[in-house]
Amino acid sequence: KKCLPELRRQVVSGADIVRAPVALALAHLLQLLPPEVEALEVPKALQVVANVQKSRGQKQRDVARGVLVDMARLLGPGCLTMVVESLVSACPPRGYTAHVLGFSLHAVLEGLVPDATPGCVDEALEMLLPLVEADLFTDLAEEKEATNFSAAYKEAKRCRAYDSYHLLCKSATFSENAQLLLSPISTRLALASHPKTRAKLHGLIQSAVRGIQENPSASPPDVCLF
Repeated sequence: KKCLPELRRQVVSGADIVRAPVALALAHLLQLLPPEVEALEVPKALQVVANVQKSRGQKQRDVARGVLVDMARLLGPGCLTMVVESLVSACPPRGYTAHVLGFSLHAVLEGLVPDATPGCVDEALEMLLPLVEADLFTDLAEEKEATNFSAAYKEAKRCRAYDSYHLLCKSATFSENAQLLLSPISTRLALASHPKTRAKLHGLIQSAVRGIQENPSASPPDVCLF
C-alpha cells in the first residue's frame, strides 16, 4: 500500500523530468502483482508519465515519451488501450497538446507493433482511428501547415497520422475489423472532389495498402471478399 504510491511520487522530478529507472522499476513491479491489482495500478503509473506530455519543455516531453514507450513495451500490447487513455487524458485536443497527442500515439504504436502479433491493436481501434482522422481532417492539419506554429513545436512539424494508420492496418485482425479500419477512407469518398481532401485520402489509401500487404491476418480471400 505504501510502496506503489511512493514509487509513483518518485517517477517525475520537480523539473518535470521523468526518471526512467524509477518508471521502469515500477512497471516491473506491477507485473508481479495479482492481475486484478495490476489492472488497477497500471493506469495510474502510465498517467504519471503521460501527464508530462503537457509540459511546454521539449526535453521534458521527449524524455517522457521515450519512457512511456519503454513502459508500453515492457507491459506488452495488452496495455495499449490504457496507454491511449492516459495520453488522451493528458493531452486536450486543442493547441499544442493536440499535436503532442498524435506524435506520441505514433511513437507508442511504433514501439509496440513490430514485435506484436496480429490483433494487438483491436481493442484500441475505436479510440485510435478518430485520433488519426482528427490529425488529418480538423484544424490540426491547418495548424501543421502554419509555419510559425510548426516551428515552435517539434510535434507539429510533421503529420504522423499516415504512419500511425499504416501501423494499424498492419496489426489489426483484418477479417474482423476491415470495415472499421477503412472507415476513415470510405466515409469521405464523397468529398474527394476537394483537392486537399483527395490528396489526404490518397495518402490514407497508400498507407492502408502497405499495411494490409504486411498484415499476416489479411489473407487474399479476406481481402477479395471485402
